[in-house]
Amino acid sequence: MEANGLAAAMKRIQDQKALEYGIKSAIQFVSALGRVASGINSLINLTKIWKNENLSTGEKILQTITNLTMAIPMLATGLMSVFSGIPKIITGITASIIANFTTLEAEDAALVMANITVAESFKLIGTVIGPLLPIIIPVAAAIGAVVAISVSLYKAWNSASVAA
Repeated sequence: MEANGLAAAMKRIQDQKALEYGIKSAIQFVSALGRVASGINSLINLTKIWKNENLSTGEKILQTITNLTMAIPMLATGLMSVFSGIPKIITGITASIIANFTTLEAEDAALVMANITVAESFKLIGTVIGPLLPIIIPVAAAIGAVVAISVSLYKAWNSASVAA
């Protein structure tokens, strides 16, 4: 009886660690995407600097240098974090699947996680998500359509307000 209680406690600890790892990896990934977006936004602002006729050439050069000194490190660290974060997220999802959809003991689940590859993680994720694809794909398409329509309406509204 004590062995079952200990095994159940170990399983709960393993489940919680898998969830914490997945959440932490997802937060780090989203943070990296934010840095990449900020870096791209800074690069886009370069065109606005050079189109601004109220600035002298010296001010434009100074703002360009300032902008690049912020944009390049943001892009570099963001992209490195994004590319290193993808396997962590895949592993986190796999850990959650192993913890929640299998009956492995905590030690066995830890052994599987230590030796699983990204390709095997994709297979496992596909096994779990595969039956849900007939639901996920139409929902994703509907969300994409709503976003596309919203962007089109915003651009039409914006161009109409500029013309007025």
